[in-house]
Amino acid sequence: MVKRGADRVRAQQALDRRLADFGLRPIFPGGAHIPKSEHPAMKKRYQELQRFIDELRTAAGDADTPDPRCRLALLIRFPLFSEQEIDLIFRYPYPRRGATADAAMAVLARRFNTKPDTLGRYLFPR
Repeated sequence: MVKRGADRVRAQQALDRRLADFGLRPIFPGGAHIPKSEHPAMKKRYQELQRFIDELRTAAGDADTPDPRCRLALLIRFPLFSEQEIDLIFRYPYPRRGATADAAMAVLARRFNTKPDTLGRYLFPR
């Protein structure tokens, strides 16, 4: 059935709420998208996170997975990250340049409770 007008709006809102209950829609002001006014701040945050992850990976050395003592030292030195985010960062290969971008995107997506592809669409519109 095709709904129009107010019926369609109510049905769409009900669907949005249902999807949000399952975590299938990003949680941003405005619901399903990042408002254009927030794009510059998101890009800035993403670039800061990239630099920060580079610094963290440099401090960890060449190891793909830091030993538990090194991990604890990283958590103390970089208190911005949680244990889960440290795991997420070290899942990506390094020192390739793209790995830092992927890790930064994964951390941002986790913090904003959305998919990396969704964030990428707003951070880097085509």
